[in-house]
Amino acid sequence: MVTAVGNLGFNLLVARAGGAEAYGAVAALLGLSALGGFIATGNQYAVARMTATSDASPAALVGRGLRAVSPWLLVAAALLAVTGPAAAYLHLDTALPVAFGVGLFAAIITGSAISGVLVGRRRFRVIAGLSITTMVVRISLGLLFLPGRDAVTYALGLSLAATVSTSLLAAGMVLRGGRIAAEGPARLGRAATLAAEGLIGSLLAGALWATWSLPVAYARHALPAEAAGDFAATQLIAGGLIIVLAPLTMAFFPTIARYRDRRTISAGLGATLAIGLAGAAALALLGPWMIERLYGPGFVTQPTLALAMGISALAVATASYCVWAARALLSHPRALASGALVAVGLEATIGLAVQESPALLAASPGVAIIVGVVVVAIAMTMANRRGRAPAEAGAREDWV
Repeated sequence: MVTAVGNLGFNLLVARAGGAEAYGAVAALLGLSALGGFIATGNQYAVARMTATSDASPAALVGRGLRAVSPWLLVAAALLAVTGPAAAYLHLDTALPVAFGVGLFAAIITGSAISGVLVGRRRFRVIAGLSITTMVVRISLGLLFLPGRDAVTYALGLSLAATVSTSLLAAGMVLRGGRIAAEGPARLGRAATLAAEGLIGSLLAGALWATWSLPVAYARHALPAEAAGDFAATQLIAGGLIIVLAPLTMAFFPTIARYRDRRTISAGLGATLAIGLAGAAALALLGPWMIERLYGPGFVTQPTLALAMGISALAVATASYCVWAARALLSHPRALASGALVAVGLEATIGLAVQESPALLAASPGVAIIVGVVVVAIAMTMANRRGRAPAEAGAREDWV
């Protein structure tokens, strides 16, 4: 909730400072940071699993987490090489905002090594405090530096500064804490195992958020600048639903990983669906009014666009919970990977085909994720049948 409110507040500052035309570009680049956040959850939850079953020192846990994210830092380096073409695609005069966006992407992923230790030891109050700190720093910098300046460049630069400063604070708090309260023998496992687990989770989470984020880039490229700003504003409000539900997933993850209880999984899924359905309905009914009041008269949202965006946000939030519940159990990675690949590939195709229609573009992530869920269900069913086949065959043979 704190993250959602802070993100909304900062985006409102940017929108009012730069208007709908500039805001479309800002939202597209902040989508890269959001993608980094979802990728970071893969490493965060891998570190959290390791932390929840280990009494190793925070330095050892954080070190493993940092080594696990090193492949993504190479990805960030590669992205820096294409900032020029990316700026041209988004109709920007300079590549500096894109470079800031890539830096923010890398900083968020790196910070997951710290947050993973906190999640694994259920230090949710500390996490909330750090989220509030990031929000305060980011908005304070926005109030000081955004008015009268290039909204696109400053929005990305200030976001990077706030994220780095808070990450350094979190690192100091964790590393100065000494040995974490022991709950069992120190079981760090192999670094390669953690890296593989974190990579799988990151790819799954990244595919989900890419499916959600791609429409903003398509809108910025294909729609008039002001219409792209309206689209981005609607997606931000809808994305708040995903962010609000993320702490619910975080709260259930350590318990699912430790106790592997189906009732706990069902309770978390039920809560996610209930809150998500209420949020999607509220967005469909109140979204246009909220956007006009929050962003100003320069932003206009059609009810059909708000409804389509709400359905897509509900699909992303529910799929995200299911992915992390499965990762807590280390269950069916191939099935999940198949569904994620189908979803992001389908979104890339559908979004490109309907990029000139805002409502269809907003609905495309929901359609892609629903198809991806069907693929996962089919793959899991087939895997379970293959796993049961030898035992069933042996039982029949014994009976005969």
